[in-house]
Amino acid sequence: MHVFQSKNFKLFMISYILVLFIPLAITTYSYFHATRIIEENVIRANVFNLENFRDGMDNRISQIDRAVFDLTINENIRRILQLPVMNYNSPNMYWFKAARDDFNRFDFSSNMAAQDMSFLFLRGNNNVVYGRNFFSSSFQVFYDHHFQFGNKTRYEFWDFLFSYRYFANFMPAQEVTFLDRQGYYVPYVFSLPSTARIAGEDTERVWGTVVYLLNVEELLYLMSGFLEEYGGQTFLLYEGNVLASTGAVYNGFDGLDINRPREISIEEVNWGGSNALAIHIPSNSSQLSFLTLLPLDTIHADMNQLRNLVFTLFIIALLVGLAVSVALSYRNTLPITRLLNSGADLQKQLVEQQHSMQTLYLDKLLKNDFASAQEMKLSLERVGLVFSRSGYRVILFKILPAGFMASDTHLSDWDVYQAFIKNSTPPSTSLIP
Repeated sequence: MHVFQSKNFKLFMISYILVLFIPLAITTYSYFHATRIIEENVIRANVFNLENFRDGMDNRISQIDRAVFDLTINENIRRILQLPVMNYNSPNMYWFKAARDDFNRFDFSSNMAAQDMSFLFLRGNNNVVYGRNFFSSSFQVFYDHHFQFGNKTRYEFWDFLFSYRYFANFMPAQEVTFLDRQGYYVPYVFSLPSTARIAGEDTERVWGTVVYLLNVEELLYLMSGFLEEYGGQTFLLYEGNVLASTGAVYNGFDGLDINRPREISIEEVNWGGSNALAIHIPSNSSQLSFLTLLPLDTIHADMNQLRNLVFTLFIIALLVGLAVSVALSYRNTLPITRLLNSGADLQKQLVEQQHSMQTLYLDKLLKNDFASAQEMKLSLERVGLVFSRSGYRVILFKILPAGFMASDTHLSDWDVYQAFIKNSTPPSTSLIP
């Protein structure tokens, strides 16, 4: 019997393969569980980063709001609106300098980042401008020689400041130049309420505007988080408008609602023709919101590397496991096969020995060496020549001379005798030669 074709070998192989698939199944489960953990960790890391950025922004905005409120109730600022045209030789210059000192005290110097800027623009008899450690008695001189806001002309910027009433409004990032210092800034604009009455002027008009400029470069640095690793993009949003973005290219949101959400939202969206994970976090104290888009391809890149590693190890383990299973099955089946083969040989030997014993019995019978019929019967049973209850045995002897070799003729005669006896006995009778 061939070992590999035996039933026992196949049974051993099946059992070993079943045992092999237990760790492989555990490995597969571990892979899918690990991929979920990777994605969840990426989400948690970016949510944590956005929440830190949001909390920092909320704290800064709250400080700016308090500083603006202090400016709105400052008596020196309100008094300037009622003063006549500035005269450097007039005692009224004291109030202009006092207002400058007050603004420097409230100019957010303790709250603003190093690259931020803040300005107070006043209109009336004196269109003065206050900045951080800066004072200009003429808006025209200030804008024409020291300041540039986007691509606006002086008249357009004047309308921007005083034609609308702002209440803590954010504007999209603008390129601003101040004293030869150029950069991009997100304007945060307030209109100062004033009860000052100037003859011939409508008290409902805007008399003062605070413009706080948040440096975009610093914002982008704080917003970047883990984006360099995953190739995502973070947006600073206000009322559905993008104020600033970490990416140089804005790919569009393809239907994603970018209005300020009520709570943190995480969803899968189409971004620039590919699937992305959108993490949208609202501000706690303003109308700002913060959105990060992470391409799923880059998030899954680590998962794909893990998948390829697991798949490679799976194939190697499967091949090694099958080889070991074959070896173990062969090793365990071989003794059984040998035992079965030994049993067959033993059975063959027993049959041959039985024939020899039958020959010896007949020899003893012919020599009349049995002492009794009972002994003959017992010996007959031992050599397998037991008569059935309804039958009998026919024994035919033909004594040949010593040294005589049987020929074809004698063998043919034997066949004739055997056929004759078989045909003349009942059906239940067997013929033993």
